[in-house]
Amino acid sequence: QGAQTIDTLLEPLVIELSESCLIFGKNITSNSKAVATIPGYGNWTNVNGPARAPYWVVEMDPDYQWAILGQPSRKGFWIIARNYTIDKALFDRLVARGK
Repeated sequence: QGAQTIDTLLEPLVIELSESCLIFGKNITSNSKAVATIPGYGNWTNVNGPARAPYWVVEMDPDYQWAILGQPSRKGFWIIARNYTIDKALFDRLVARGK
């Protein structure tokens, strides 16, 4: 609930991530970097200190308005968007695709 990610391009294949969300009324923030593991293939590794979490770009809007990010294990996915709201029909389609 109330999740927000701010991405900053540091280098051509390195993105700084500042992620925050509201959990039980408390704002939780984490900072990490995402590094392209295979440039051009949508494979990224989220690096947060010694911890690493790979994720894939499953699908992306041609105009970069939204994207679906997934884990190789297929245990979870994220829908990210430039706008705070997404049309319900689009959202339902993205959720189905993420599963």
